Amino acid sequence: MDLKIMTWNARDWKNKKEELCKRVHDYDINIITETKNRDKDRFCISGYITITKNRRSGLITGAGGVAMLIKKGIKFEEIKNIQVNSNNIEALGVRIKGLDRAINLIGIYRKPGETEQPGVWKRLVESSGDIESLILTGDFNAHNRVWNCEQTDKNGEILMEELEEKNMFVVNSDTLTRIGEGGTRPSNLDLIFSSDRLFSLMKHKQGDDTWGSDHFPVSCEINVKKCPYRKLTNRISRKKTIGGTMK
Repeated sequence: MDLKIMTWNARDWKNKKEELCKRVHDYDINIITETKNRDKDRFCISGYITITKNRRSGLITGAGGVAMLIKKGIKFEEIKNIQVNSNNIEALGVRIKGLDRAINLIGIYRKPGETEQPGVWKRLVESSGDIESLILTGDFNAHNRVWNCEQTDKNGEILMEELEEKNMFVVNSDTLTRIGEGGTRPSNLDLIFSSDRLFSLMKHKQGDDTWGSDHFPVSCEINVKKCPYRKLTNRISRKKTIGGTMK
């Protein structure tokens, strides 16, 4: 089976719900960044479970934020205590179960501006659980020529170095997800990073419509196997065993 995951910066999802309702059903899991969600806001789409991470209290509310819309029927548990040592980053994660091997999926929104301190991304990855089956995706607001930006900035340099150290590699190095403004070249800010183990199982695609934002959605498909169904029973086998060997 192919597990389909989509990432999109909505620039406020509340005024784009109608558009989202048309689009999300093409995907199993949708990561929406820059939701501008407030704690009092509720956002539901039929057929999906929604989990959100809003801008931290004490900072500007109604800005930033990240959410996941997970299709009902997909087995998952939320990853708690993701270590985010930066006021610029919102992150949430789930562990997708019911596969031959569970996959950890982390959604990210990093606001532009300040430069991250060294070690922020390493600690975030390390706190997410199984690094060998990890996908990190969202709007990182970090520029690097390695993933098709015109220039490399300090945030892009730190991000690449720290994720490579953890054997995480960018999947969509050829896309341009952010529309250029004022004559500037488009950039690639909405990124998908995966662990080495998953990289060869993934294929990606950039959408051709911004859905009313200034970012194009980018999606990936992962070729995975479901665990075979096993009926649980407490019935004791009638076969007798002798010396540990079933007879």
